[in-house]
Amino acid sequence: MATILLIHDQSAAGGVLSEMIEKLQHQVIETDSAEEAIACVSGGNATVDVVILDHHSQSQWLIETLTELQSQPRLASLPMVVLTADDVKSDDVIEAMRLGAFDHLTRPLGLDELSAVVQRALSRPKQPDAAVPASGGGERHDDRLGRVVDDQVDAGRLLEGADVAALAADDA
Repeated sequence: MATILLIHDQSAAGGVLSEMIEKLQHQVIETDSAEEAIACVSGGNATVDVVILDHHSQSQWLIETLTELQSQPRLASLPMVVLTADDVKSDDVIEAMRLGAFDHLTRPLGLDELSAVVQRALSRPKQPDAAVPASGGGERHDDRLGRVVDDQVDAGRLLEGADVAALAADDA
């Protein structure tokens, strides 16, 4: 059983999602703000495995909350899943992913879909606690993206001197 920290921007909105998480046999800790979530985790009273940001309507809530959570060492290393309605601007979702969100779900949300994302989040390698610079959480993703690009460039350099046609024939 994992502990899911559920942060929502409307206090009455978390009931159905909490019930879904409990059906998946996970414990739920609910908060209405980043400040409450930080206090909950910083106090050492709760060990959290996954964070879900349940975004309904407040315009900048998602980005501000994610940025604040990512600045906290004990939270920045956790997988953070963003849940939004279909009508949320795609720019907000893209920015949330750039800032380090693990995954994105949209409402209406099925139990199987929630289960799959939570299981992926729980099975990912544990990240060490580390504060993300206040300038934004994208640095970690930028570093990973940079390594992927560097690997592709290195592979391209290896192939420059190779007979690509001969390599393709060997694969056939």
